[in-house]
Amino acid sequence: MAHRAALLAHLARIAAPAAAMIVWPAAAPVLAIAAYVPVFLLAHELAHGALGLSRRRNELALALAGVAMATSGHALRRMHLHHHAHPFRADDLEGRSAAMPPWRALVSAPGLAIQLAVAAWRTATARDRRWQRGELATLAALATVIAIAGPHAARCYLGVAAIGQLLAPFWVGHLIHRPPGWLLAIARVLARAGSMTMRTLVLHQAHHRQPKLPTQLLRDAAGPEAPTERSRSDAGGTLVEGHDLVSQRRSSVCRAREATIAGRVGRCAHPQVDRRLAQANTDRTGVPRYPPLYFRAVLRQQ
Repeated sequence: MAHRAALLAHLARIAAPAAAMIVWPAAAPVLAIAAYVPVFLLAHELAHGALGLSRRRNELALALAGVAMATSGHALRRMHLHHHAHPFRADDLEGRSAAMPPWRALVSAPGLAIQLAVAAWRTATARDRRWQRGELATLAALATVIAIAGPHAARCYLGVAAIGQLLAPFWVGHLIHRPPGWLLAIARVLARAGSMTMRTLVLHQAHHRQPKLPTQLLRDAAGPEAPTERSRSDAGGTLVEGHDLVSQRRSSVCRAREATIAGRVGRCAHPQVDRRLAQANTDRTGVPRYPPLYFRAVLRQQ
């Protein structure tokens, strides 16, 4: 029931600005952003299989959400689950910009976006490539029709989605892992007010611990007394609400490596993952809920 409520909430957040674009076309550029962000959040939940859908329905919904984002949903899932399985490792393209200064992460974003798409294709299974091929063909056809004869609102949304994809390595890879303090303070306030986007930012650490749980439910999973950056040293390495490159306390050697060039970042294993790898800790559907195990389980299904 909770998963269905989360799905309906995502659809409502998409439908509201989409309908407003039709009624108020003059505000289409702003409303297009308001529609694009919840589409991304929905695709992210579907990539983790967190909405309780059957496999067939989840695959189809992921494909549709990916096209709505101007990308391949299955390519997005492949690289995102790789990020969860090997956070900040040298081959983690999604997390690579987290080790860069903000200006460099922004400038490098389009190039990283292309690398992510190429890597998703090269590492895909035959079944996954069929999905990617179909999604990209559908996207190309829709984009052509919209660019030639589409309404103003649709063209605005297409432009926003294209820019969003080119800059995704910055706002998904860098900003969500290393948000400035002022942004995190604002995000906490808006998250308490009910903003799903801001909750995604504030509870990103909890999401890495429980990727199969919908973001809407992470509020309860994180708890109201989640330790902050100041209390991390006293928390014995528990997950923190603050955001730096790591989700738990690591050795000084690991932290030093995380401060180096992106290509050398990430050789340190995730402590939470290390402790869980030897355990048969799966959810009731039999899918392991911790990142590396879940990632391999998904790949085996494809």
